[in-house]
Amino acid sequence: MFLIVGFFFLVENEEELDREFELEIDTLFWRFRKLARQSTFMVLFLPETSGPKTLQVGRALDPMDFEWSFWIEWGKEYVLWLLCGHLIISQMSSLCMEKHRPCFLMAYGMAASWFLLGINGLIVILVHVTVSYLVALFKNPILVWLSSLLLLSTLHMPALEDVKKSWYASESEYYLLLFTLTVRCLYYTSFSLEYCWHRPTESAHHSFLWMLVYVFYYPVFHNGPVITFNDFCKQVTALSKNCLGLG
Repeated sequence: MFLIVGFFFLVENEEELDREFELEIDTLFWRFRKLARQSTFMVLFLPETSGPKTLQVGRALDPMDFEWSFWIEWGKEYVLWLLCGHLIISQMSSLCMEKHRPCFLMAYGMAASWFLLGINGLIVILVHVTVSYLVALFKNPILVWLSSLLLLSTLHMPALEDVKKSWYASESEYYLLLFTLTVRCLYYTSFSLEYCWHRPTESAHHSFLWMLVYVFYYPVFHNGPVITFNDFCKQVTALSKNCLGLG
């Protein structure tokens, strides 16, 4: 969270900092700061395509690049503040009602989705999640993969694209929905596959409610990184035990 705040501060005040410290272009420190800024953006906002182990150190980010401009705009205006809201809800629920903390975080994720994507966008996500869960009830991984591919293919159907674009005043809002649905597809697919493979004795977290908790966890809602359902449950359970003094 603090890295994200610091990154946006650097972007907003880059020219002022250069003037204050009299940094000249092509000096060693100027090049190092530029590289650090680029690397920070790639690690924070592009975890699916270029993790720390595959980071291309010499790669330059074009300020006119669509993805760069898109996430900077949304990050400054909305996402950063919604992440702060998630942190506040998480801490308050941990202190007051730790047992129901996952449900509070799920409700916050749904509210944030409603705020950014509108009621239509939220309904589309819920429809995708519900379809994936119903298919998972057959406990057939092949059916799960086929349903996920089918749901993902609906993002490129011209008729549906026109309908979704009509929901929003700008293309940026429409593309935010596409980014979100793509990442959410990986999440509900992960849950559905785990549901197919889990044993009856491990069914405590394999429910539709926990699927919603997992899918609407806001810090990774729009752009990942992807966390498998089992790893997510382990982290939530471990955190709950630590907060309750059981660990």
